[in-house]
Amino acid sequence: MHLNRLAPLVLAVLPALSAPAPAQTLPSPESLLAGASEQGALMDKYREILRNPDADIRHSAFIQLAVVEDPLIRQMAYDEAFSASDATLRALALRYSLFDRESIIVQYPGSELPPDAYRLVERNYSTGEFVARSGNTRPGRVQGLQVMIEYNRCMLELALNDDDMLVGEQICAEQRIPIQVDLRGM
Repeated sequence: MHLNRLAPLVLAVLPALSAPAPAQTLPSPESLLAGASEQGALMDKYREILRNPDADIRHSAFIQLAVVEDPLIRQMAYDEAFSASDATLRALALRYSLFDRESIIVQYPGSELPPDAYRLVERNYSTGEFVARSGNTRPGRVQGLQVMIEYNRCMLELALNDDDMLVGEQICAEQRIPIQVDLRGM
């Protein structure tokens, strides 16, 4: 494209890019407290539902809460599900929290190796299969409380522990390297 064709476009877009963000007014302390109290009460009700004795209600409620736009509600649902004794609820939390991320960051504890980022490019919530990209595409799957990612002649095998961490090994030929993925927070 010639510069003389590009100049009008740049001149049209430049003012929008340089405009300051609209100022947001702070709520009054009373209004802030009222809103926070209301959301806190709502989250307490959601927690109560996620602790319901009926597993079907717990699982259905979790799936609904795990896909809402509000990141605080999603995180609360993950925290409740990860701390549950219900293995199915924990497996749902693993799948949804992992797929909620843009990338899976694999760390190599006790090693000088830098972390690897596997950017999630495809996710299938119903099967647990996904495609991650770290250079090339890498197929993976979440199955129960385990995650596997295949690449070249290597495999990442991870399992959820009680600390909301995926721990396991990177297995390449005869070499096994300990790895972990921290699932806490967003």
